[in-house]
Amino acid sequence: MSLSKAMQELEEQHDLIRQKLRSAFNDKSRLIAELAASQKECERLRKDSERWAYWKPRLIAADFEWGQFKEPVLVFSLNCKISADIDKSTDEAIAAIAEQEPNK
Repeated sequence: MSLSKAMQELEEQHDLIRQKLRSAFNDKSRLIAELAASQKECERLRKDSERWAYWKPRLIAADFEWGQFKEPVLVFSLNCKISADIDKSTDEAIAAIAEQEPNK
C-alpha cells in the first residue's frame, strides 16, 4: 500500500470518527435539553399536585351545568385571600399554613 493511499484511508477514518463524535455530542445535547424540559414539567406537575392537595379538602360543591352557559363550577371553602392569579393565591395560602404548622 502506498503512503498516499494509507494517508487517504487515515483521513477518511478520521473524518468518520469526527462525524460520530459530532453526532454523539448532538445526541447528548438533545438529551440534556429533553431532560431539562422533563424536569421542568415534573416540577410544574408536582406544584399543581400540591395545590390540588390544598384545595381538595375544601371542595364543598360541584355544579356541572351552572349558569346561562351550563359551565362546570367547583365551589370551595375559602380561608385565604384570593386573586385573579389562582396559583399565586394558592401558593400564599399553602405558605401561610406552613408558617402556622412548621412541623408538617
